[in-house]
Parts: sequence; C-alpha cells; structure tokens
Amino acid sequence: VVGSPTISEDGIASNLNGTNYLKFNIPAFANDYNSFIVKLRVKPADTSNYSMWALSGVIQSGETYDDFSIYQISNKYNIGYFSNQSYSWTSAELIEKKWVNVYIKTEKEKTIVIFTDDSGNVLQKSEANTAFKFSKGTMTVYIGVNRYLNTVFNGSIDLKSIAIWADGVPVFNGNKTGLDIIKPDNYEVVGSPTISEDGIASGFSDSNYIKIDKLVEAPKTSLNIPIAFVPVKNTTNDRYQCLFAICTNDINKRIYLYVANDGTSVSLNINSTIVATSAVNINNINFAEVLWEKMDETQCKFSLYVNNKFIASKTFNTADIVFTNDFYVGYLGLTAGSINYGLIDLNSIKQIIDGNLVYQPCLKIPYTETFKHSR
Repeated sequence: VVGSPTISEDGIASNLNGTNYLKFNIPAFANDYNSFIVKLRVKPADTSNYSMWALSGVIQSGETYDDFSIYQISNKYNIGYFSNQSYSWTSAELIEKKWVNVYIKTEKEKTIVIFTDDSGNVLQKSEANTAFKFSKGTMTVYIGVNRYLNTVFNGSIDLKSIAIWADGVPVFNGNKTGLDIIKPDNYEVVGSPTISEDGIASGFSDSNYIKIDKLVEAPKTSLNIPIAFVPVKNTTNDRYQCLFAICTNDINKRIYLYVANDGTSVSLNINSTIVATSAVNINNINFAEVLWEKMDETQCKFSLYVNNKFIASKTFNTADIVFTNDFYVGYLGLTAGSINYGLIDLNSIKQIIDGNLVYQPCLKIPYTETFKHSR
C-alpha cells in the first residue's frame, strides 16, 4: 500500500490517485510469458472523460517495457497492451455504472475479454487479434494508477477479487483484508519428510509430516480443499492412509480425507461418519476435492469430488462442525494415527474460503500443473 488509499474492511479500494495506490510484484519466470489471465471486480466512476487505470502491469528492462492495462474512458472499458511502445487494445461498452467482473485472457495472437455481473450473467464478450508476448522478468502491477502515464482510476476496486495467472500458473490472488502474494513453502515441516524441489512430499511417519498450523479463517458459506496425490498400498501395517486432516482433540470432531490400506480408494470422514468413498488409480496421479457448504443456520453439507466426478454428499448440523487451527498433511495429527505412504503434491493444496483463494502452502515458480482442477 502506497500512501493512504481508502480500503474498507471487506477489501474495497477507492480514493486512488498518484500518491495513494497499491502495487505488488509477480516473480520472474525463466522464459517469456506466452499467456496471461487476469480477473478482477471493479465499479466505474460516475462520470469521466479521461483515462482511469484500474490495473496496470509493467515489465521493464532498460528503455523497453511490456505493459498491460485495464482502463475506463467515458462509458467504455479498454484493455490495452504495450510492447516496446507498440500498442494494441480491445474495448467493451459499460452497460451501467455498477459492479462488473472482468475476465481477460491474452495469448500470442488473441485476447478475449468477458464482462459479467455479480450473478454471473454475461454483459459483454469481445475478442481482438493481438501480437502479444510479455518478456521474462519481474512484473510490477499497480492497482488504481498507471505510474508511467500518471493517470488514475476514480472508481472502486474489489481487492479480494484480483487474480492473475501467467502461463497457467496462479501467481497472485487477493484476500479479504487486501493483497496477499502467494508465498512458497508457507508451512511447517515436522521431522524430515521428503519434499522434492517441485513440492512433491513423501516419507511421512508419526514424526515426519507437514503441519500448516491453521485454517486461515472459519468459512462463512463455503470451503474447498483440493489435493493431488499418488496412492500406494500400505505394506507397513493395516491402517488407512491420511491425506489431510483438520483436527480437534476429540477424535469424533475431525475432518479428514484418507486412502484405503490397499491404495485403491479414497474416503471422506466427517466426525467419524464416512461421507463418501471412491475408487482411485493406484500408483497414478489422482485428484480429490472436499467441499463444505452452509445451507442455512442449522444445516451444512460436505461433498467429495474425485477425478472430475461428484461422488456423494451428506448433510450435518452446522453446530457439530468445528474448523480448528490444526491442519495436517500426510498425518492424522494430535493423536497417533493414519500415515500416508504415497505421494502428495503440495502445490495442489489450497484453502478456498467463501469463494476466495486465501491460502496455498506451496507454489513453486515456474510450476506446470500435471492435473486439472475438477471444479
């Protein structure tokens, strides 16, 4: 945060100008960017006849620079790209002066821009031919201002909505209190499990595991936890194999996902009740996602998805579900119990709370996902 822009408790930034704005850096990649995706939610100013910059990202090396910008001129949003001072752009009319969600995907020869309202209705979609390629290097992203043209955005920006992907890798995401760069290795290693350079963990035991130490915050409406893993047969003992666990001291008040002893299935257990079980591919990469949804003040629902398929769901009393600060990977935690004998991809684990990605324990850059998010 530069200067003193107005930022509400729920992360809405306004009153931006040349001395009051926000910025962050995206780490450098080894190679040039080939594709770029930006998402954000903005509310335009009531009136304007001049450029106002909602988001401006710049990679600069000497006298040359690459720049992408989202800006408003009168009743239009414009998406512009500068590369060594050559310029291309596409624009879309503003239907009303209200909150809109902006989705931009740009590649070497094409840029797609989609505007939606908060209900997900498409307001406008446009496509332009662009000769676009960002050079490798650290990118500085400015929010609410363009530092090179000294123009500002007079509207409002939902900071928690900002998300950026470079070559398919999530490199930035906002959260409810403002801006949060996703940091690598943001977890506690207990003992000495094996963790490869690209974040693949194995060698778990009662004294060798990963403890995240927190569920970032208690969810109000929803919680998603995805995880990628390679299951194997447990030849050590007859116990099942824990992938992750959210624990309390009460064995009957736990949320955990585990692989069967023989490595052929995965199950979701909530408070000692099995919600769902699904077959998995032993000795191969599998993807699972646990979803919690609040239905009303008294009822909530857990669901399990495995390898792009919905498996099953079960309803619980909301008061019976406890989200604690003890989050374990590869180990049931707190009391001696299940150990995972396969592989777990730490890059895949996320906490998506109330629709916002607020925590990711490991993000190596560059990193190419070997699986696709099932939802």
